Amino acid sequence: MKRPIYLIALIALILIAVVVYQLYYIYTKSSPTPMAAIGEVRPDLGPIIHEVETDQGKIIFFVTGPSDQAAIQAEYVKKTLFGWEWGFGGGHTVPDKIIEYNDLSAWSHQYFHSTSGTPFESPFPMLFGILNDETIDGVQIKSKTTGDVFDTTVITPDPYSKRLWYRLLDDEQGEQFTITAYTKDTIYSTREIDEQIPSSADAGTSER
Repeated sequence: MKRPIYLIALIALILIAVVVYQLYYIYTKSSPTPMAAIGEVRPDLGPIIHEVETDQGKIIFFVTGPSDQAAIQAEYVKKTLFGWEWGFGGGHTVPDKIIEYNDLSAWSHQYFHSTSGTPFESPFPMLFGILNDETIDGVQIKSKTTGDVFDTTVITPDPYSKRLWYRLLDDEQGEQFTITAYTKDTIYSTREIDEQIPSSADAGTSER
């Protein structure tokens, strides 16, 4: 009768060791704050301009660099048992001023792919960018896959002067979109983007 007892005890010790190791792994990968977690992978941090709460964490938008070389970052951090862990994100450079007849200087865009099936974890897909022209009221997204049309959230951060726009999307919306910036009276400009082609995103974008 002693042998089954020893076997049960051994299995219990192995299970306890596995649980302790998993907790230790989570603890060592966790940071005390969301920005500290981002700082583990992003050496250049800046002021937060907006936060979006998600089911398991939050998306943090912040700006880095001087005004003439600024970049907008969007980073997802996951809440863990012991703190926060970076999941996925990236960013792109933001034009310092509007250049006449240069639409890309008036508003930016970037697409984050779904991280499903990858080592990364996030609530994406997402489209986001900066509105550099004050006459632009917002951005509308149309999926070429489903035909669905989405309004976007526009945020005017303080003290950052440029406005942020963003929209979380579902995988079923595909990776081909028509995005339209509009004013109070008319369409400002329209872009056709195919995110199945990596180079179709706005210049200066990066993901990790």
